[in-house]
Amino acid sequence: MKKLISILVLVSLTTTTASGVIACDSKKAISTINTKRIPKIKTLQPEKVEEKTENLMLQQTNLVRNKRNINFEKELDVYQKMKKSITNFDNIKSKIISFFKDNYNKYYFITDDGLYILNKKNNKIIKINNINSSNIWYANFDSKNNLYFAMYSVSFGSSGGAVYVLKNGENTAQKINGINERIFNIMIDNNNNVYFDSNNGLYILKNGENTVFLCEYLKKYGFYKKTLGFDEKNNLYFTTLDNTYVLKSNVDIPTKINNLTSYVNFFVVNENNNVYFGTNNGAFVLKQGEATATKINEIKFLNKDDKVNYIWFDKKYIYIGCLYQTYILDYNYKIIKLIPSSHCLRYDKNGNIYFGSGRGIYTFNPNTMKYQKIKINKHNNLYDSDDEILNIYYFNRNIYFMEYTRQTINFYKINSNDIAEKIDNFNKILIK
Repeated sequence: MKKLISILVLVSLTTTTASGVIACDSKKAISTINTKRIPKIKTLQPEKVEEKTENLMLQQTNLVRNKRNINFEKELDVYQKMKKSITNFDNIKSKIISFFKDNYNKYYFITDDGLYILNKKNNKIIKINNINSSNIWYANFDSKNNLYFAMYSVSFGSSGGAVYVLKNGENTAQKINGINERIFNIMIDNNNNVYFDSNNGLYILKNGENTVFLCEYLKKYGFYKKTLGFDEKNNLYFTTLDNTYVLKSNVDIPTKINNLTSYVNFFVVNENNNVYFGTNNGAFVLKQGEATATKINEIKFLNKDDKVNYIWFDKKYIYIGCLYQTYILDYNYKIIKLIPSSHCLRYDKNGNIYFGSGRGIYTFNPNTMKYQKIKINKHNNLYDSDDEILNIYYFNRNIYFMEYTRQTINFYKINSNDIAEKIDNFNKILIK
């Protein structure tokens, strides 16, 4: 199973034709494929949280504010341990922006002067040829552990982009032909065909080839915006300038989803295969088998700038975080609780939920329905953070978060008394 680094969507791109790619010609039918490899999207259960010792970004995605859309690991403990074990670590002369790992726990370092790989056989760093900057924005591994990534830079008033593949076991990245613009997402289907979202439309790279082609077929339905992803039944969801469509796995003509005219930022699928859309006009649900999305009327936007940041589920409730308020609803869409706005959400081993907002971090107990603001310990004085919290991590049964101030980015660990203690000596990693 491929490891998905890009976090715009929660499901993999899996609809294929007989030749293995999405239909771009109305005369070609999309065939049904083997669904055994499709990742299941299950309702999240806080009481069943398992300890994760490596992957720190198993949280709901900050779909609105994440500038660098890669599932990077930035935990101090892991980083410091690796730094001590790497024999030629000092060969990295520039700042490490971030690091991540592949399907086989091989670590990749993105630095100011390019991409490095840690060779686990001799614990030495190897620099990847042809990559000489940190401008890697989206990445994804296929089932063969080949790494596909997009680069984007702005210089002298002009902008351009490129996509590369680093094949498993090689040290030189190869440029993929046919794309010279900025890419906003990379998805890979079960046949290792690669899909690239851009302002110009959807590019497709067929398995085994090195030149993409632009899928003109989707443009017939309006100005193409982006691919949202696939549900468990391999149905493709994509948006145009005015509408959202679903292209079902066994047909070649997409179906317009009624009542979805606002811009769709993201979608998630629950265990009943109901699809929830976060838009600039509220939250909508498309129930299994229906063609019209229903607006969740309880979500009231306070002004025209409001929007849905995330949608999350547990056994009892639906959590919808918006720019100005967070809604907790039951499955009849009745409001159970209103709490302050939030960008992201994470829960711990006890089922307590932590919300990152523009005015600090809050903890919420779904059993007592009470929430409180987390205080920060600084020089033995407790105070409330009124700065922006965009990222929350769960690692080794502890909650960590990043606080964005006007001057700095600070890292904190929440202790057993729900007090945040600052993590020092984190200046080696530069977060952009």
